[in-house]
Amino acid sequence: EVAPPALFSLGYCRLELNDDRGALEASAFFLELSNERHPFYWDGVQNIACAADRLGHHTLAVRLNRVVLGQAPHPYAYNGLALALGELGRAGEGLHVLAAARRAGHWDEVLATSLNHLETLAGGVRKRTPITAPRWPRERILTSAFRVLGWRRKPLPASKLRWRKASD
Repeated sequence: EVAPPALFSLGYCRLELNDDRGALEASAFFLELSNERHPFYWDGVQNIACAADRLGHHTLAVRLNRVVLGQAPHPYAYNGLALALGELGRAGEGLHVLAAARRAGHWDEVLATSLNHLETLAGGVRKRTPITAPRWPRERILTSAFRVLGWRRKPLPASKLRWRKASD
C-alpha cells in the first residue's frame, strides 16, 4: 500500500527536476502497482502524458491528456493538451483548449504563459478541437508508456487493494 503513492510522488518530483524519462518510469510503475480506484490515478496518467510530451511523443500526450480531461478535468491536463497540440503545429487548437480551460474556471499564471506562447505561434487564430476522449483501460495506458520507454513486456495485473480516501 505504501509503494504506489511513493512512486507517484517520485514521478512528480522527477517531472519538476526535468528528469522526463525517470518521471515516465516512476509514473508507469505507480500505475502498474495501483488501479483505477487509487485517488491519484488520473494525476499519474497526466504525469505520463507530460513526460511523454517532453520526450517528443506529442501525439500520445494529446491522447492521454484528452483521456484525463474526460475523467478528471485538471488544469494542467488542459495545459498539457494545449502545449502538445502546439508542438504538433496545431497551436490554434491549443488556443481553443485554453479558452475551454478558462471557461471551466481553471486558470492561473501557468496557463496564461502557455496562452501567450500559443498566440505567438498561431497568430491568435483559434481552431476547434476535441477536449476530451473516452476512457482508456489501464493496460492501454501502460502499454503506451512502455512503448515510449522501449520496454517489451505486458503490464502486471491491476492491484486488488482498496485505497484510502482523504475522507476515511
